[in-house]
Formats: sequence, structure tokens, C-alpha cells
Amino acid sequence: MCRRAGYTHRGLVVHGDVEIVAPDTPSVWEVTAKDTFMVRDLAVTKSILINADRLRVWAALTNPQTIRRYLYDAETITDWKVGSPIVFQGEVEGQKWQDKGTILEIEPGDLLRYSYWSGYCGMEDLPENYASVTYRLVSKGGETLLTITQQGYASEDSRQSSDKGWKIILEKIKEIVEGV
Repeated sequence: MCRRAGYTHRGLVVHGDVEIVAPDTPSVWEVTAKDTFMVRDLAVTKSILINADRLRVWAALTNPQTIRRYLYDAETITDWKVGSPIVFQGEVEGQKWQDKGTILEIEPGDLLRYSYWSGYCGMEDLPENYASVTYRLVSKGGETLLTITQQGYASEDSRQSSDKGWKIILEKIKEIVEGV
């Protein structure tokens, strides 16, 4: 799912979706798998209207027990302060996982933004490989419009997978908050 600038695989050089036959002398090619990079302009934005006030929706976004219910049974660890770490961790089919970031901006009831890194794509844990995730809440009468934006992906495939995942997560948040 991660986009690589180029890497060698079984005598071929793979560059994006294009495979180029490598020359007879493999040492000519100096491109390696560590050339994975984040594409900053790839983003997903999803919104959902929730029949609840902003404070109730905000509570669902910042309560670790509630987050666990909609975010893949993840344990969430943070103190919800700007500059503090945020960690999501869990286990799926016997495999432990951990995603992490830093709280970048928080306006209770209105906005939450954090940097986000996941080892899922195999990218190194470097600042340039972190995406940003932003939750915005806007009152619409007695309802709340919740908008999520994640910006920065390793590939279009990764962005498309995230697009589907955020749709499911938003629907689950709505279900939980509305008590359906």
C-alpha cells in the first residue's frame, strides 16, 4: 500500500506502477526500499451529520473508552494537551500494533488536530512520514456536522483504503452518539 520512489524486486526495478527490467549489472541501480515517501497533497475529507450537540460529539472523540468502540478496539493514550503524544494501540489476530502522533491543536468542542504515523505501510518513523488528522465540529441547529480530514498518504491505494475506513468510523461514531 505504500508508494515507493523505486525499489529492486527480483531483478526488476519497480518505479510507481511501472516495472523496468534491470540491467545485467544490478550494482548500477542504487535505489532501495527505504525510498518510501509521504505524498502531502493526498487527502481524505469525510463529513457526517449527527443528531446531538457538539459537546456530546466532542466527548465521543476524546473519551478513550468511547474511542475504543469505533476505532478498531484501540487503546488511546494521551492527556489531550497541545504538544503531548497521542498513541493508539491494540491487537488484531494476535498481532500487536501501535500508531502515534502529537496533539497539534485542540479547541474543546470545535477542533482536534494531531500528527499521525502508522507502521502499517512500513515507512520509517520520521517527521516527514507523519500525516495530519483533523476533526472539526460545527453546530447545525440541534445537530453537529463532524468533518474529518486526513492529509498525507504513502500512496493513492493507501488514501482509498483510508477513505473507506473513515466512512465506517464516522458511521460508528454517529451510531454511538445517537444511541442507536
